[in-house]
Amino acid sequence: MAVAAIPYFLTALSMGASMTAANQKAKYEVGMANQNADVAKAKQADAIARGAKEEEQHLQKVEQLQGTQRAAMGASGAAVGEGSFGDILASTAAVGAEDAATIRLNSMREAWSLGEQAKGYQAQGEMAKSAGQWNQMESVLTGAQRAYGIYQGSPRAPKKPKKPK
Repeated sequence: MAVAAIPYFLTALSMGASMTAANQKAKYEVGMANQNADVAKAKQADAIARGAKEEEQHLQKVEQLQGTQRAAMGASGAAVGEGSFGDILASTAAVGAEDAATIRLNSMREAWSLGEQAKGYQAQGEMAKSAGQWNQMESVLTGAQRAYGIYQGSPRAPKKPKKPK
């Protein structure tokens, strides 16, 4: 009697091992996806911070340039900020502001892209979790199918009626 149960026991053991492997693989893939999402989010925050710092540094350089321009204008004896000199200062300010806006926009685009990448990693983790659950279900069904096959081949299985000729 105990010997007859061995194939069923081995089938159940195999099914349990397959389920455990599917679960461990899914956990690993979910963990990796979450880690990648966290890295992308950190890079996103860094892109925003770098952009803000770069924009600030650029505006400081523009102010320094305007200071140098005012000093040169004042040394020439002309009225600073009026006429052509005024146009030069206004142009420097406008170009500087435009460049600062471009720096900000580029950092926001980079941050957006990294945020989307993080969302992709999170979706990948959800898919891995779902696939792991389906693989576990497949292990159960395959094990049940094997057990039924063993049962069908056993001498105690009911015999199929023969079709009349």
